[in-house]
Amino acid sequence: MDERVLQQRRRGDTRPFVVLFADFNRFKEINDRFGHDIGDDVLRELAARLRGGVRGGDLVARWAGDEFVVLLESVENRRDAEAVRRHLDDELRKPLAALARVLPSQSDTDSDGAAIGLAVYPEDGQDVETLLKRASEIKQEKRRQTLIDNAELARVSKRLVTLDQDVPPGGSDSGLGDTVQ
Repeated sequence: MDERVLQQRRRGDTRPFVVLFADFNRFKEINDRFGHDIGDDVLRELAARLRGGVRGGDLVARWAGDEFVVLLESVENRRDAEAVRRHLDDELRKPLAALARVLPSQSDTDSDGAAIGLAVYPEDGQDVETLLKRASEIKQEKRRQTLIDNAELARVSKRLVTLDQDVPPGGSDSGLGDTVQ
């Protein structure tokens, strides 16, 4: 990536490039539950989805553990970069074939996707360290928001179950029956 920053400066390319920083959700849990062989298969599958979701000239690299960095070349603007980030997020949420071999239910193979941060050169930073730091910060913000969203969803689901249990069989207990006027 250092080389890419130097190229940008040397050739005077006015179009920005983008650094995406992806960290797969619940990967440690998958690795601990099913072992390293399945974990490695999951990583390969998710990496292939990242590669398949970007252009041929873009770079996808494993950073560490379950973290990947994607370098998008010559992106027109932040809005286009966000569209790619959303596309990758959608791809990473699809069911995992690697888990289908060890789990009986299709719904159990759903991926929780990834937290994906985004930084645009030169707007978010002029060097690799700053770009990675900014993308990592955004990634953490997305992870926190996912946790908040999941907690809210669990709270609402629990309330709906409680409401469903409060309604007696046959509908309402108002004593009015099913009279239509």
